[in-house]
Amino acid sequence: MQEQLPIDDRPSFGRTLHAYRTGGGMSLQALADLVHYSKGHLSKIENGDKLASAQLAHSCDDVLGAGGELVLAHRRAGQGRPRTRRRRPAQLPMAPAPFIGRTTQLAALDAVLDRSHQRGGEATGVVVVDGMPGVGKTALMLQWAHRVADRFPDGIFFYDLLPRGEPADPAQVLAAFLQALGVRADDLPGGTADRAALYRTLLAGRRVLVVLDNAVGAEQVRPQLPGTPGSLVLVGSRDRLSGLVARDGATRVSLKPLSTYESCELLRQVTGHRQPAVDPATMAKVVGRCGHLPLALRIAAESMAAGEDGRAHWSADTGGWLDLLSAGGDEVASVRAAFERSYRALEDEAARAFRLLGTHAEAGISLAAATVLLDTDEASAWRRLDALYQVHLVEQPTQGRYRVHRLLRAYAAELAAGDRQACDEGSRRLLEWYRRTAQEALRTLLSVEHGEASGAAAKAGAGPGGAPPPEHAWQWCEAEEWNLRLAVEHADRLDMGTQSVGLADVTTLLDLLRHGEGRAPGRFDEPRDAVRARLRPVPADRDHRNHGGHGGHGGHGGHGSLASAAE
Repeated sequence: MQEQLPIDDRPSFGRTLHAYRTGGGMSLQALADLVHYSKGHLSKIENGDKLASAQLAHSCDDVLGAGGELVLAHRRAGQGRPRTRRRRPAQLPMAPAPFIGRTTQLAALDAVLDRSHQRGGEATGVVVVDGMPGVGKTALMLQWAHRVADRFPDGIFFYDLLPRGEPADPAQVLAAFLQALGVRADDLPGGTADRAALYRTLLAGRRVLVVLDNAVGAEQVRPQLPGTPGSLVLVGSRDRLSGLVARDGATRVSLKPLSTYESCELLRQVTGHRQPAVDPATMAKVVGRCGHLPLALRIAAESMAAGEDGRAHWSADTGGWLDLLSAGGDEVASVRAAFERSYRALEDEAARAFRLLGTHAEAGISLAAATVLLDTDEASAWRRLDALYQVHLVEQPTQGRYRVHRLLRAYAAELAAGDRQACDEGSRRLLEWYRRTAQEALRTLLSVEHGEASGAAAKAGAGPGGAPPPEHAWQWCEAEEWNLRLAVEHADRLDMGTQSVGLADVTTLLDLLRHGEGRAPGRFDEPRDAVRARLRPVPADRDHRNHGGHGGHGGHGGHGSLASAAE
């Protein structure tokens, strides 16, 4: 806004135009050249001898960067037809039914609204509802928005920011909102910034709810944020939109898959009114295969409601679950299509990491293991994992460990089939690393139990030969026990005979250390010396060529891996 704008009871468009023009240092002739009107005509408008047309007001607003103020001054001055008609938008789509669970998240949204009202609306509230594809973000937002609609007397806006899989242009979104507020199409400012300024001006003093679904980034959202207190913006996204939280003070409400009880209840309610109840065994199988994901459960319920054929498909012990999780040709009701939209937005290295992780992140993979799998250094591995974490393609159940949801693993396996050589090479690197690191850990534990640690090493808290402290080795074994058992299956699939035998030995040794002599008498008859003899030496010259630079997480299974797992 330029300084020294004229103020009187009935603002004059001509005087406002003059203030903007002179405040910006533009001559009358220069303005005439830019808006394609004569200098004399503009002079008469500024002097009040002529009325400006709506087209001229719009052109002058664009040229002088008035952000919609000249258009509004033209309307307030009563020149020509009113450019806006006060409206109360009511754009919410229908909320999906039935709606199950999410009590904690609904309460969190209520709390944000209550805080805003209790403080007298000091600022516009912004809430990010994030979660993996198909987890029910849209359903939660619509359910809550319908519940609180009466607390926004000036209207509710809704826009899908990813229509047909392509990100919406903020200028297009603003055009839709401005027209919903009564701005005529021929009076819309040309650029995003000017439209956003007019949008904020029209919402000043109003209390509205803005629901933006499927946001792909913070910059796509910011132009739609009202500039004055009293309103609330609800943003649904597969991205965590950390920038909105950090810079714009947004509150985060994250969604996880439903609980087992909630999943069964959703399945029961969707199918129950159309046919006899699903038997418990089938229900448990369906809920498990759907990974407790609401979109998958709704599609499965629709399939099962079709009759015995649908139930038979879900009861069969065959794969191809993603093929079942699609409601005809409707991409909105397809789990695979939902995953594809997130995967296609990834950069190449993050996409490669997702394909590789699909086979090995069932029980959770450590950063050290991921570094070997991805054949890179630790910092690069973390960046790729974090990129997947930010868009909910991996979970982080504990600090430093990453896991992939069951259905996402099935999708990653499909992608890996088209990149088989690279994925198999990554698997072989990882399985060899598991074998070597596990044997090194067990060698440390057995040596310590036989009193072979040197006095100096014991005083320093280290194992024999400068190995890591035994507690690190034991913590690593506990953290990776299930991965080691799964690794045996992967090694068999890849015909890795030596590694498979070695990993099978490792899992047996884990059982021995956990339940063997003195712990579960009679379960193992093998003496400890025989167990130790089965441990293969770890030749230094067999380290993978790149593992030495992995920050101590190398292919020799080294001590940095064990230390990292314990930290």
